[in-house]
Amino acid sequence: MKKVNPVWRLVLVAAISFVLAGGYGCSARHQYFDVAQKDYQVKPGTLAVISGDNNAVSIQLAVSLTRELRGRSTFRVVSQEDIAKRVPDYPYPVLETRTEKTSKGRVIDSYTEANRGHVNAIQKNLKTDYLFVVWGEDLRKVLRTSQYGALLGIGRGFYEADINGQLFHYPPGAEVGNTSFTASESAGITTANLSEKDNKYVDQMIQSAAVSIADDFLEVTKAGKPSK
Repeated sequence: MKKVNPVWRLVLVAAISFVLAGGYGCSARHQYFDVAQKDYQVKPGTLAVISGDNNAVSIQLAVSLTRELRGRSTFRVVSQEDIAKRVPDYPYPVLETRTEKTSKGRVIDSYTEANRGHVNAIQKNLKTDYLFVVWGEDLRKVLRTSQYGALLGIGRGFYEADINGQLFHYPPGAEVGNTSFTASESAGITTANLSEKDNKYVDQMIQSAAVSIADDFLEVTKAGKPSK
């Protein structure tokens, strides 16, 4: 009987233990889009998806979500090309409108009032019923390992990014919906030197995030196009 090289035995044990440790257990489904107030109803109309800043992930997320909603919803969705023509210097940074909960309800932090002016200025140029501002932030590479994998420097590589978004309704320009989650895409079993060239994994991650947001958006709004 052929003996197994001790090094390969360790690699095999590490790989198996990592898969077992990671698991594929069931968990509650994450909500990728929800309304800010449970009794609010988003009604079909005109909509524009806006990149909240000029980093590549945010821009690509806006492009992908625009494509999903144009193809799948009954909303009249403005193309990214038209937004660029109608909004000077688009895309430019738009800070998230942070809120805090108090005993009297939801209160907008004072520093965001200036930012609200940026959002209003965009809507003034687009004249849509809804603005969906999205951010894809903190793109990072991570390596998740088991106890043995950490010793050998191998594990499952992932690309991750923080996805946030706010849906504003005009008039009066109030936030009526939001999204917040961590997008993730597996790059397979790999070493700590996850390739900088693996743009396809980032693309897949962003596209998957856009599909997830669109799925929930259409479920909440009941504005999906009838299947053919």
